[in-house]
Amino acid sequence: MNKMNTCQGETGSIMIVALMLLVILTLIGIAATQTAGTDIMISGNEATMKMDFYRNEGGNNREVQEIGNGHYGVLDIETFDQKLADQDSGSLPLPTPHQVGGKNYDFEITYVGHFVPPKGYSALDFNSYDFEVLTTYEEQNVETRVYRIGPK
Repeated sequence: MNKMNTCQGETGSIMIVALMLLVILTLIGIAATQTAGTDIMISGNEATMKMDFYRNEGGNNREVQEIGNGHYGVLDIETFDQKLADQDSGSLPLPTPHQVGGKNYDFEITYVGHFVPPKGYSALDFNSYDFEVLTTYEEQNVETRVYRIGPK
């Protein structure tokens, strides 16, 4: 009996199957790496956009608070669509320039008009004064409509 002849029926197909599996696994690994890289870039952009939006919204909230504190006075309540203030105005409430997180934002406050106050307020003594606040930071805009109840 010849011991060399025991492998005669084998043709080496297992090596081809193994190589094909390695090629498939390599392609899957490359695709997963590219997908992960794209996801990292997307999440980085999204984080930057969210930070800019929250900074913008914080500026909007500050200007609404300043309206509530009475810092942007309306000179003539009968003149609608008056621009009351923006970042370049000379008489802004302190601290100036208006910033959120150490970054300047642009804003514009417009007096829209006065209307009958909501239910529960005397229409003889009070009006609802309406304002629009537009803040801009890094090409994102946040616009808010503010109602302030006050004496006529």
